Amino acid sequence: MKIIAKVRMLAACLLCLLLISCSSITFVQVEQSGEQKNHSRWHHATLNGMVEVSKPLDIRTVCHNKAWTKITTEHTAYNWLAEVIVPGLPNLLLYSAWTNQVQCHESPGS
Repeated sequence: MKIIAKVRMLAACLLCLLLISCSSITFVQVEQSGEQKNHSRWHHATLNGMVEVSKPLDIRTVCHNKAWTKITTEHTAYNWLAEVIVPGLPNLLLYSAWTNQVQCHESPGS
């Protein structure tokens, strides 16, 4: 019985760690009705996220020179899992990842 309680406590702690590791910020330029396609990509960094490995997000390339409507940058559970897999040092995270999602402006007729 004590083992089951310990397993439940461990599972609850792991779930809490997973939930607190996720964050998100969204920039909205224009509200557009309907569903738009999301262009998603990971952004990689190192040394506690201070040194970027990926190139900056180029909105013109993603949206093919059209305007963007919404950009979301988030730290998801998948990003956290990738960070946990890569070994690090105490107080030094060697790999950090974020997910960027871009919605491009769509003409009402398309």
